[in-house]
Amino acid sequence: MTDLTREECELLLRTAIRILSNWQVRDEEGRRILGDVDEATYADWRAGRGHAVPTGTMARCAILIGIHKGLRLMFRDPARGYAWMSHANKTFGGATPIATIASGNLQALRRLRDYVAAQSQLW
Repeated sequence: MTDLTREECELLLRTAIRILSNWQVRDEEGRRILGDVDEATYADWRAGRGHAVPTGTMARCAILIGIHKGLRLMFRDPARGYAWMSHANKTFGGATPIATIASGNLQALRRLRDYVAAQSQLW
């Protein structure tokens, strides 16, 4: 992630914010998903105002894009992939994928990405 330009980092962040919006993630969940970002910074990011983006947040953004990619491979209609994120899933102990990653735990984010990647290869 360190080889990215500022513009590339901002694009990665904007894309991740848009994905979270499409999944209808609440602000407090989005802040945790992106690494416990404070409220003011998250509001600025959502509004397109720049702040330095920590490397850890960039890694989380990349994982979110990987999840989004897997969902697009699984579901022809993007709305179905967005909705899938809000449905309880036995794989995650009956929790929704959003609830699972909203714990803020990086491992949960990686686990979801790996699960979606594996499932998308079955299609």
